[in-house]
Amino acid sequence: MPAALTGVIFAMPFRAVISGTRLLAAALCLQLWSASAGAGEQEWQVLTVLGEAALQQKNFTLAEKQLAAALDEADDFGSGDPRLGRSLNNLATARNALGRTEAAEPLLRRALEIWQATPAGHELELAATLHHLAGIAYGKGDRRAAMASLRQALALREKALPADHAALARTRKSIATLER
Repeated sequence: MPAALTGVIFAMPFRAVISGTRLLAAALCLQLWSASAGAGEQEWQVLTVLGEAALQQKNFTLAEKQLAAALDEADDFGSGDPRLGRSLNNLATARNALGRTEAAEPLLRRALEIWQATPAGHELELAATLHHLAGIAYGKGDRRAAMASLRQALALREKALPADHAALARTRKSIATLER
């Protein structure tokens, strides 16, 4: 295991390791499976899996640490690489959950540039970024910008998802809330 990953995994709180044992095993299997990829790719994959797992467990401090390390790896992939966009979105999600919207917004704006430059195949990532930016705009009191972002996100999600999908319901609910 690369030294950078060893430090991240073993720096996790003990309960996070116990509750995430299956995720850790999956990440290690992923590393073995991706042995043909470059070292940066392997580290990015493992850090992303672990960071996303920490997000799901609502361990946002741990998620931020792992996702920041994943972003460091993704920066080497190039400015238009989808892995960079995913890393930016993930880290922004963790920082936003920690109440650090001022640190999340520039990450989302960078991700937005990536998704807008290559939207084909990344419509859902673009929609997620727009939805997150809408939340930040609303928090700043800019209801007009929030509504514009939500309407764009809804249009993208309506094209890509089944009508009963939870992401569509969340976007519609956010729009209805703003319209009131």
